[in-house]
Amino acid sequence: MWQPCAVKGKKRWKVAGISIAALVFAAGRLLWPAPEPVYQGKSLSYWLHDTDVTWGGYWRLLRPEAKSAVRAIGTNAIPTLLKLVSARDAPLTGKINSFLMHVPWVSFRFETVSRKRMDASNGFLVLGPLGKDAVPGLLRMYTRTPHDQEQRQTIVAIFGNMRSAAEDSVPYLVHDLANEPDNNLRASIAYSLGTISTRTEIVIPALIAALSDSAFHVRERAVDALGELHAQPESVIPALVAMLRNDNADLTYQVTVALGEFGPMARAALPIVKRMVFEGELQVSSTRQYLVAKSALAKIEPSNSELCDFPN
Repeated sequence: MWQPCAVKGKKRWKVAGISIAALVFAAGRLLWPAPEPVYQGKSLSYWLHDTDVTWGGYWRLLRPEAKSAVRAIGTNAIPTLLKLVSARDAPLTGKINSFLMHVPWVSFRFETVSRKRMDASNGFLVLGPLGKDAVPGLLRMYTRTPHDQEQRQTIVAIFGNMRSAAEDSVPYLVHDLANEPDNNLRASIAYSLGTISTRTEIVIPALIAALSDSAFHVRERAVDALGELHAQPESVIPALVAMLRNDNADLTYQVTVALGEFGPMARAALPIVKRMVFEGELQVSSTRQYLVAKSALAKIEPSNSELCDFPN
């Protein structure tokens, strides 16, 4: 379609303006990066990018040398990691990255928020409980950005990896396990409550309630968390036994494994476990599942472990 020269000129100037902006931003980032801790002459960001692709080609985990570097940097990494968690995409980031894809002599790309948060999660995973000083800042982000589900998922995972060092997050997570509308976030919360492993007086009732969650994967994670905690058997074991009778074989085996974590305290569950898993009431979907269930049964009552043959 014919266009006046003035319109074409405007478009050329627009393209030129985006090009210049991209180059200026790129130069600024390369020449004047934000101050970061350094190990062996290389910045924390460099080490956080030293990853292997795993988990379906999406998630990246740090290589051994990078893990050693983050451990050496230690708690000095926390300010940078918090900055990565709180990152927001600038309005033009996507457009500039798309433009730079068509400029072969410029290899620079702005990092996406998703990648920055992945880097932060990996860093905190290495620090583990040493990241405790970040908990107040993470909680502020978690409570002040209720609509940023990706950020909240990242923070919940970080709390879980800190284990008991993230104890201050437990009341917030317990509240959201019952009230958060996002199914995936509730599932992550249930899992992290199991690994944090503190404040069981409020966590156990919340996880038992989550056994009735409308979302299947939330129920799965609640079962896993109750097994991980193996506390308050007088309340948890009856709740888990009630979960054995369901229409999903995978969930039944997960419940069996969780009961096994209670050891002999779960002896009252033996009759139904044997009927469901070892006497044909439940269809066995794999040899591996059967062996896992058999191992759980052996924890509850070792004398029975050799009596359970794989059902035909």
